[in-house]
Amino acid sequence: MGGTVYHKCKENKEYLWEDIRTIVKGALFNPEEYTVLRPNKKVLLDSSYILSTVGGLYGRIDPERAIRISKKNFKPLDL
Repeated sequence: MGGTVYHKCKENKEYLWEDIRTIVKGALFNPEEYTVLRPNKKVLLDSSYILSTVGGLYGRIDPERAIRISKKNFKPLDL
């Protein structure tokens, strides 16, 4: 996740966290909609928009290094 969610997290205002939780929960697995394939793991925030840069062109040149760089820059989003 990134973009709008990231900027709202940076504001760190308590009232925004409920909206962020709602957005994130909508992206995760819901047992009531078991036919819709969604992940049921932790949510990572692409806080520096690194995935679009490193995951794209650089990922084709050196995929292993691109993954290492991406993992270092993703931030877990605590729900």
